[in-house]
Amino acid sequence: MSVCAQEVTVQELQKAMVDSDAPAEVELPQDFSSAEHLKKDENPNFNSKMTKQELELLEKGEVLIRNVDNIKNISLNTDNKHFSKELISSIKKIRPRYLAEVITYIPYEGMEDLPERFDRILYNASDFTGIPYWSEESQQWYDLFSYAELKDKYSKDDKEFVIVDVVMDPLDVVTGRFEVQKAESEFLYQAFNETRVTYCKIIECVKPEKMEVAIYVFYDEDSNNWIMYGIGGVRAPRFPIFHKRIMVSFMNRTKSLCMYFLSQL
Repeated sequence: MSVCAQEVTVQELQKAMVDSDAPAEVELPQDFSSAEHLKKDENPNFNSKMTKQELELLEKGEVLIRNVDNIKNISLNTDNKHFSKELISSIKKIRPRYLAEVITYIPYEGMEDLPERFDRILYNASDFTGIPYWSEESQQWYDLFSYAELKDKYSKDDKEFVIVDVVMDPLDVVTGRFEVQKAESEFLYQAFNETRVTYCKIIECVKPEKMEVAIYVFYDEDSNNWIMYGIGGVRAPRFPIFHKRIMVSFMNRTKSLCMYFLSQL
């Protein structure tokens, strides 16, 4: 089932994530490459890398998934919110070869306690084994994490830390570190790999601290919405014959984690 991005809503994607059939594939129209981009200060939340057509999709309540082929094409405005510059600086340090954005609006009304809802999801790490992940290569569903265990949680300075062990088949166990920061009307969740990502305990796929998936949520007063901005970056080997397969896999994994959080709200 292939659905154009203009027709995909949050509810439809959430349904697709637990459907027994193939999920909706969010694809931007082919003419987006020549689309009109936002002008300076036209939208305080996004920069000129965001097109007006993409912004219209968000305003309709849809989920926008962007394959960011270069870190210079990240759409978040880093001058607008407290954590935005820190988040993008963190992603840049990884120097990612694969990068994806997942963005959507969440109505504020009825979701005033959104930070507390996100906390409940994060601190139940054992539930992560139920997150569905669609494999384009094998055309079937898998668990995003076949194993997940909360190892530790603590606070330091202005951050909260959650340490988890996870397994993403066919890779070996990885120790992940969630860092949580909160301020008025915004909060940031960042997940890093503390240990290297390996295959068969021999082949190193990703070095420690070279993979990050983050969910940044902030309140937009103009639209009276929460804006959920998800971004994932990884510095993994870029083999020409496998590049597209790895990119699709990483985008789907980033999407799966973001959609899981949305589906649990």
